[in-house]
Amino acid sequence: MSNSPTLIRIKSALAKSVLPEGPVENGFLVRSVLVMCILGALIIAPFSWLNFYQGRSLIGIASVAVLVVCVLNTVASFRGKYVLWLNLWGAAPALAFSIVFAIEKLGVIGTFWTYMALCTYYLILPLKYAVKAAIVLFVVASVTAFFYVDVKVLVRFMVTSLGCGSFMYFCFREIENQRNLLSTQSLTDPLTGAFNRQSLQDTLAQFAHQQHVNDTTSTLCMFDIDHFKHINDDFGHDVGDKVLKAFSAIITQHMRSDDKLFRVGGEEFLLLMPNTTKTHAASIAECIRETLSSSEIISGHPVTVSVGVAESDKHLSWREWMKNSDDKLYFSKQNGRNQVSM
Repeated sequence: MSNSPTLIRIKSALAKSVLPEGPVENGFLVRSVLVMCILGALIIAPFSWLNFYQGRSLIGIASVAVLVVCVLNTVASFRGKYVLWLNLWGAAPALAFSIVFAIEKLGVIGTFWTYMALCTYYLILPLKYAVKAAIVLFVVASVTAFFYVDVKVLVRFMVTSLGCGSFMYFCFREIENQRNLLSTQSLTDPLTGAFNRQSLQDTLAQFAHQQHVNDTTSTLCMFDIDHFKHINDDFGHDVGDKVLKAFSAIITQHMRSDDKLFRVGGEEFLLLMPNTTKTHAASIAECIRETLSSSEIISGHPVTVSVGVAESDKHLSWREWMKNSDDKLYFSKQNGRNQVSM
């Protein structure tokens, strides 16, 4: 019996909830959260006991709440998972309430904890959320301090906390930019801009997994530039590189926003087309083949490509799916090259 559209959407949502998203950013946050929560638990635990011992119940309850969040985060981090909602709606508000209680009960001494909280936000939250949480904390702490500390101290506190928050923002913005740059360089081919083989396995494994969850169909198109070795031998590697970049650009022109292009070998490219049947994918591959064969990349020397097209199957692993596209490519090459087989 076929699944209803509603059931398919539910299954798809459940699949996405258990698949890792943003591995580079989340990997950084997992490590950062683990260290911060272990240190935070060690620091906060004795203060929680001290607050209850000295009769400061509200601060004690707030600190225990932060301690619980630290423990939950530590368990998740040990499992390699980053839980956004736990930090955004658990750790961040708990820290803010703790600061308010600390300033209310301890006055100037309580404001000291604001600087640690500001730094913590940037270490446990993605940058876009950390900025908003830091602004809220600054406003809440400043308003609370207005009623419990001297005006001169309040001004100094606001200036220094604003400076601390701004410093953390600019530092972590640069860290994020560098991390994104490194991520791009590690996952893409520098010559053509296509994704490299390193990112291929995770992507195909994810799509193959989705086939077990819903009834959507995706298609792989395996491209191999015909007689590419002769191009390098006859015209030189510079011309060979020119052909690779030109061919990658041609594929990109025919791609949709959801499609992904991988360079899997010297002259081999793999195009992943989500939610696409093999018939539709083959027609796009044929357009790519015709565009390449009619181009003048090398004057007086036509450049052609052989293509193999394979549709996904929920009973196949990603390796079997990729092998099917490779088998179809082999058929195109054996059958005279410069053609699409499916």
